Amino acid sequence: MTTLQGSGHPAHEVARSKPFQLVARIGMVMYGVVYLLIAWLAAQVAIGGSGQGQPDKSGALQTIASGGWVWLLWVIAVGLAAMALWRLYEVIWGRKRHEWSHRAIGAFKVLMYGYLSYSAAKVAIKGPGAASDSQQQQQVGGLLTETWGRVLVGLAGVAVLGGAAYLVYRGWKRKFQDDLDLSSASPGVRKAVTRAGQFGHMALGAAWAIAGALIVLAAVQVDPSKARGLDASLKTLAAQPYGQILLGVMALGLASYGVYNLFAARYRLPG
Repeated sequence: MTTLQGSGHPAHEVARSKPFQLVARIGMVMYGVVYLLIAWLAAQVAIGGSGQGQPDKSGALQTIASGGWVWLLWVIAVGLAAMALWRLYEVIWGRKRHEWSHRAIGAFKVLMYGYLSYSAAKVAIKGPGAASDSQQQQQVGGLLTETWGRVLVGLAGVAVLGGAAYLVYRGWKRKFQDDLDLSSASPGVRKAVTRAGQFGHMALGAAWAIAGALIVLAAVQVDPSKARGLDASLKTLAAQPYGQILLGVMALGLASYGVYNLFAARYRLPG
């Protein structure tokens, strides 16, 4: 494995330590579990036209809390906090730190993991209602009352569309394999990781493309109710002709992304 510059830095020693690596990999497992729950909630909508929760990260956290698994929420919170720190380390000192695209995507993932960690801890303390997206809609609504706010929300939607396109590209070109060390895996496992990664990344990219389009539409129509992320995009898909079939396929894709993260927790390269 390539030796990183600055290997004597305290941050390097912490990030490469076995306890930190273990907690971060547990966080990746938990991230996969969250997406498996999202897929299950989406499948409920596809099969019955309605579900017991939102098919997004908030809905997954609410489902866990409603089941009385507060301890699991704390495992998710701590593990994803470690994942956020691991990603921050990679952005600053990692083997791809000189690539601007890696820095930008890594910075976004730091925020994403950090926010989900915060959300899981918040739900663990306050209960299922703490994961509601009403506060997000209020914030977006406040922004949309200002001209500059509409531009900002529109740009956020464009950024989401860009991230969605990258996810599809990453899946189609198998770029996710650059972050994995599958040398010790059997041929069957390698094939499973590749298929799950391809289908999962492209499905997630498609879902976020719809979400990005809805955010842009919210800015154009001054309607914050449309800017609700993954939940709104999947339910919008379900409302289309043959939408329940498409949503079923999307649920399988999101489940594949969850399975990919379970594999990645084992085979991901550090740094």
